Amino acid sequence: MTATPPWLKNSTSSAAKTRTAVGNRRAWEERSVHELLRAKRHGGTISVILCDLDNFKTVNDTLGHAAGDRVLRATAALLTGRARATDLVVRLGGDGFCVLGPRHSAPRRPDTRP
Repeated sequence: MTATPPWLKNSTSSAAKTRTAVGNRRAWEERSVHELLRAKRHGGTISVILCDLDNFKTVNDTLGHAAGDRVLRATAALLTGRARATDLVVRLGGDGFCVLGPRHSAPRRPDTRP
């Protein structure tokens, strides 16, 4: 099992309770509003990545829900492993995941100046 992200360690809300060891829709709703307001207040930026698993229903229907749960946990672990410690990785529900990257900027092209 993956380590608990710092933003969930002291949480008692249902935002911390999920089978994939990442936040859920409630965590997204709470944290995204906070990060959007912070970015607006400080002139900062955020990145949002939305993804879903193609043909996930087929996994559940043909291999069973235990296999589907393993796919969800593996996906959550992959996203969490690639995310920064300050990023929020959540399962929005079903086969949908989201990564919120606060204070993130797009890579600068080599031919541009700061």
